[in-house]
Amino acid sequence: MISPSKHLRFFIEIRDQFHNLFNKETTWLNSLLDGAGEAGIDLLPGSRFLTELNNRPLPDHIDIQVIAGMATPWSGGDIPAFIQHLEQNLPLETQPASRALKKTLWSMSRTIGDGLVSVDSARLNNVPLTMVQGTHLTMIRNICVSSQGVPPAVPLVLKMLTP
Repeated sequence: MISPSKHLRFFIEIRDQFHNLFNKETTWLNSLLDGAGEAGIDLLPGSRFLTELNNRPLPDHIDIQVIAGMATPWSGGDIPAFIQHLEQNLPLETQPASRALKKTLWSMSRTIGDGLVSVDSARLNNVPLTMVQGTHLTMIRNICVSSQGVPPAVPLVLKMLTP
C-alpha cells in the first residue's frame, strides 16, 4: 500500500508527541526514544522497502485477503443509485452533467480510500479486496473509549481466522 500522506510524517509525529505528552501517556523523553520515523520512510511511494515487498511472489499456501476502508459516506452502489435518481428527477439536458458527477464521485471515492491509503494502492494482483466503511483507524478500532460499536473490519478478520 502506498500512502502519499506519509510525506507529512514529521507534522503527524509532532502532533502525536504533543497529544501523548498532554494526556500523560508518555514522558518528554519518549520523543527521543521513539525512533526516527523509519515506518513513515518505508511507506513513501517508490520506497526501497515497498518496491522490494511488491516484487516478492505471494505464498501459494496462505490465503490472502485485503480489507480496505472507505472514508467517503457512500458505498459502491450508492453512486449509481444517486445518479439514477437525479436523472429521473431533473430535465433530460442535465444528463451529461449528472454523468460527469458520477465519474467525479467514483474517482474521488477511489482516491480518498480510507483517508490515508487510496483504494487503488490497496489492491494486490490476484488477491480479493473487501471494502468496509471507515477510515484508516475506524475500520479496525473505536475512536472513543466509551463506544460499544464493532469496527467494520473486525468481524471480517474473525471470520477469516475461524477454521
